[in-house]
Amino acid sequence: MKKHVSRKLKSSWRKHIDTSEVDAFLEQQRQDERIGQTADQPDNELFSEERKPGKPKTTLRELRRKQFAETPKSLLPLKNTSQVRDPIVKRNVKQSSSIPAKQGGGTFRPQRKRPLCRKNVCDVTMQEDMWNDESGGVPKPLQSEWIDKEQVLHTLRHSGKPLVKQPGKIVTGKEKAAASNLPHQGTSYNPAIDDYLELKNQAVEEERSIRKRQAHFDRVVTNMFAKEEPAERRARQFKELTEGLIEAQEPESDPEQDEAGTEQNSETLKAKRKANKVHKSLNKRRTQFQEARERYQLKTELKKMMEINRLTEISNEVQNAEAKLAVRKLKAAKKKVAAATETLPIDFIEPERLSGNLRTIQPNKDLIATGLPKLRQASVIKKSRAEVQRKKSRSLKKVRYVRRSHKDADD
Repeated sequence: MKKHVSRKLKSSWRKHIDTSEVDAFLEQQRQDERIGQTADQPDNELFSEERKPGKPKTTLRELRRKQFAETPKSLLPLKNTSQVRDPIVKRNVKQSSSIPAKQGGGTFRPQRKRPLCRKNVCDVTMQEDMWNDESGGVPKPLQSEWIDKEQVLHTLRHSGKPLVKQPGKIVTGKEKAAASNLPHQGTSYNPAIDDYLELKNQAVEEERSIRKRQAHFDRVVTNMFAKEEPAERRARQFKELTEGLIEAQEPESDPEQDEAGTEQNSETLKAKRKANKVHKSLNKRRTQFQEARERYQLKTELKKMMEINRLTEISNEVQNAEAKLAVRKLKAAKKKVAAATETLPIDFIEPERLSGNLRTIQPNKDLIATGLPKLRQASVIKKSRAEVQRKKSRSLKKVRYVRRSHKDADD
């Protein structure tokens, strides 16, 4: 029925009338008159017995699939249908025939019954006295001829006491990393009390180490800086900013006295230079050089004799140095492994801070606890100082040559 229609005349009233209910009633009455109501009909007309469906007709595709399993007609003449014994008893027969060896059907090999198990199962062991029963570990409800062996294996495997043991799975590097990065058991919403207390003790130990490191930095770094007053800081900044702009002059100094002092200093220097220049004869210089050389040789010989006398001490020093080097290498290797496997501290949340919404919890922002591990994870601190120095030493030193035409006149 339309929403906005004219109701001015009676013809418009008759035109816009909803007759759907009347039409539905008349249609139902017409159907009842034609077919009849279910209450009036007998049961034989309302219900019918379902007949057994006939055998479906095999399709062409199914016939072709059956032909694949059958032996082709071209190979039927090659099939041995004779009952005569094979003269060569020890023949390498690949497929064991159905005829026993006594009647000439090849060598007799008893067939071994393999256990029903899935792939990748190597170790098949039967557990003894699983439920204090002498039936090989199978309980009484499953000891029936109507229950298949596969069903027994499946039931026992999912009950936690399997008859067939699966071999251990080889864990790859990614699976190891995923297993090692699993969260602690005490971080769940409803943890066990033992796991929660263990996590709490671990978080307390980490917090103690962080505070100890903070106190060490305060003692060694922060408290070593001198504290300045604001006035002293402003005076120092003003002095640094005006360095070289204001010339410092002594008020009591006279320019004439300064000039006289500089002249006297220059005269004394000239006199010293003249006094130092003493020309020695060539023979005297040779003798001095020879004496110095003999003294040096004597010192070296004495040093050799002293070292020969203390051979045992030198050997002990070498052994101690080698032991110290081995300890240093071991520490460096442990430090490298610790730096590679360094993890962030535990996100332990106190019960008072838990408000039912994890979005309100703030993460740990302490730089002493999280700064170095985060930088290493982001590969900001990647190379050590020794690696940088080694790389510098490996680089070739460039030698620059200057052409004669480009050289200065002084050169």
